[in-house]
Amino acid sequence: MFNADTFEVYRAVDLPPASIDFSHRLEFGPAGRIWLGYTQTGVDDITKTRGGGKDRVLVFSPQGELEHELDIGCSPPDTGIAFAGGYAFIGCAASGFYGQVVVMDAATLEVVKVFDEVYPPGEDIYETSFYITAVEEVAGQILVIGYGDPPKGYQRVTNYAASYTRVGVIDPETLTIRGYLTGLEPGLRVLNVLEVDGMAWLFNIFSHLEERPPRTDVYVMDPRSVEIVDQFNLEHPFPRWAEYGDEGAMFIYHSAPSRIIYGVQYPRGITRLDLETRQERFTATPEMNNAFGMGVYRSRPCLARDGGTDIGGLWCMSSDGTFERSLPQRYAVGVQFKEENNQGDPDSR
Repeated sequence: MFNADTFEVYRAVDLPPASIDFSHRLEFGPAGRIWLGYTQTGVDDITKTRGGGKDRVLVFSPQGELEHELDIGCSPPDTGIAFAGGYAFIGCAASGFYGQVVVMDAATLEVVKVFDEVYPPGEDIYETSFYITAVEEVAGQILVIGYGDPPKGYQRVTNYAASYTRVGVIDPETLTIRGYLTGLEPGLRVLNVLEVDGMAWLFNIFSHLEERPPRTDVYVMDPRSVEIVDQFNLEHPFPRWAEYGDEGAMFIYHSAPSRIIYGVQYPRGITRLDLETRQERFTATPEMNNAFGMGVYRSRPCLARDGGTDIGGLWCMSSDGTFERSLPQRYAVGVQFKEENNQGDPDSR
């Protein structure tokens, strides 16, 4: 926890060792509390346990005090937490190989419902799988995004991009599934969604792979009708993370699954997109391993970079387009910025 203007750290909170998986951010819930899901599955060498470790959701006070350690009974709970209607919707990536969404009263922390079947109806769960990659609130609706196996008989072009992405929409008022977005081509994978004018922009990290021509970088979905209403490309492919900046701008981080695709080297970098004019300005990031998360503070994008003492931490872009490590932090995987002006707290964090 640090002052976002000066990067002065005013508190550090130790967390249990955990694997990264899809986890890339912590979430601010009601009353400013900090929610974070983690899993220790697959890190036995760190936890020194037999048969895996714990899967938990931690809830901290706005000041960083651990208030609750929640065992919600699914694994791993690290694919996003969204809030609507007084509830927390917690995504568990692969419980039983088809994912779960646990609905919890955000005030009492009581589980009120569990969506065990978040894949579209009519699919045989014993013949396919479904892994949740993101849970997001858009226009008051909860989007559950994931991917599963292609239909039987599908001839793969690539081994890892042939999976089918599906999107389910949960109504937080009735706690029922409004519908499913299906029929998308293989080679679509979504980790990040942003709301733009009531629509959900789905950013395709596999946008320019041979598995699904022609290329589509962004799908625009109406969360009420559960339909794709538009799709378009950016000047650079492979959008992974996106966050709002100031003055009607969006920042998008691009990262190809491999540095060279079909003999072409695609640079990692950040696009500043003017939402009114659709003008783009791309800035290449330094040669670094992939960023597991991104945040934007006062139109200054920052990347959470995995790594040890020398490279790990928060790398932020200066006004001249260069990047510097503004905050050292081993194995950084996410960042959230929040404005504060209350009772002696820092102006921003």
